[in-house]
Amino acid sequence: MVRLMKIALSLGILTVPLLAQTPEQRFQELEERVRSVETRANKNTSSTSAAEGRVSAVEQNLADHASKGVVLYLFGVLCALWAQNTGRSAWTWFLLGVVFNVFTVLALLSKNSEDRMKARIRDAARIKSAA
Repeated sequence: MVRLMKIALSLGILTVPLLAQTPEQRFQELEERVRSVETRANKNTSSTSAAEGRVSAVEQNLADHASKGVVLYLFGVLCALWAQNTGRSAWTWFLLGVVFNVFTVLALLSKNSEDRMKARIRDAARIKSAA
């Protein structure tokens, strides 16, 4: 019973300030809460806008890098096809073409001209020996 009275008394003490507020005070308190919620919503909106800006920048960078990646891949494929046709290691030349693209293509052109020169010399020697 005493315990019940203590609980009732504590509830009464807690509710007295709420009952003591006038409707105007309660209205002002609610207005402050609304302003607080609006402020937080505005902050969230600005954070969302900033995040959207960063995402669009990442998408643009990805598009730029994707086109470069396709070009590097095509360099590698070109080198691998040439290597396969000349009896060299296609995987080695593919990797060289992707990593060292410009230098590898220059080396490829040099090797190709050497191969063609050797083939001409071989053909000329074959023609001489046949005659």
